[in-house]
Amino acid sequence: MDLLRGYHSQQFVLSLELEALADTFPQYDAGGCAAIRATLLPRLRTIHFIEERWIFAALERRLPPVSIYRSLIQRLVDEHGEDRDAAIDLSLELVRLHERNSRQELEGIAFQTRALFRSLRRHAACEADILIPAIRRFLSRQEVGAVIDAYRRPSSSQSAGNVFEFLRS
Repeated sequence: MDLLRGYHSQQFVLSLELEALADTFPQYDAGGCAAIRATLLPRLRTIHFIEERWIFAALERRLPPVSIYRSLIQRLVDEHGEDRDAAIDLSLELVRLHERNSRQELEGIAFQTRALFRSLRRHAACEADILIPAIRRFLSRQEVGAVIDAYRRPSSSQSAGNVFEFLRS
């Protein structure tokens, strides 16, 4: 279970990276912006894919028909959509910033970055506090192993791609 918790913390790590980028503003860290621009959407897509395809699906198979966890899972899926939209917006702004090499919009981009990392951090904390204990309670060792394997070898179709491929899905 500690291994699963470690893999699951990838969303928290992403939020720390976004916070570090936001802390560089109003200075413009071109390297940090480029790294986030290149990896944000593929990483978030992979995290969401594993959660929805493996964790949530396995839990839904095991949960009783009436369970507070079912509404929690739906809430988390809805948050994935909101976080994805915010990540797309931020990525596009970072592309525009790079293309224009303009510092005029840095305050707005810093705000977007902070909003996204706070949302990801709240989401990860909710999952750590509620979802991980639910996994312990409802899933078999074999199901937990399948989730860990998914983190180890995410589908290349889920982890690769740029913002424009992500927008088409």
